[in-house]
Amino acid sequence: MVTKTQILDCLAHGRRAQLEFIDGLDAAQRAEKGCYEKWCAKDSIAHMAYWQERLAQRIQALVSKNEPPQSIQYEEANAACFARFCEQSFEQVHAYWSRSLEELHSAVRAADEQLLVNPPADRPERPLWMDVVGTGYTHPQMHVSEYYTTLGWPEKASRLW
Repeated sequence: MVTKTQILDCLAHGRRAQLEFIDGLDAAQRAEKGCYEKWCAKDSIAHMAYWQERLAQRIQALVSKNEPPQSIQYEEANAACFARFCEQSFEQVHAYWSRSLEELHSAVRAADEQLLVNPPADRPERPLWMDVVGTGYTHPQMHVSEYYTTLGWPEKASRLW
């Protein structure tokens, strides 16, 4: 059975990998402007943070027994996220990422282990821990790996996976 400690360990590992990615960006990569069809590093960081923040809000609602945010259409949400952050500076996006990830970690720490390991009422098809690991670990790893691959660093992408 999955434990809250294992979930938090996985999130911590994901945070380290994301931070290594962010810290490894040079000035040109930090200043790069992307477009919706071809995200730059900053766009990927904002995207990861957006989904981590959204999951944190869902967990916080479940913990407090409030109505969780409604499910949304991913492509619309991704487009809205891109529009919201595309003109912000790298520093602003980095700060947002940091806050979002801390919110997710805090929400998981505040959650009862049973909430994490049993399917919640709002999405009974799978346990909440799967969403936490997917959004807080696997999804960011995928985007970071894609970015490394586009830079011609397949071995770095492979190591990450």
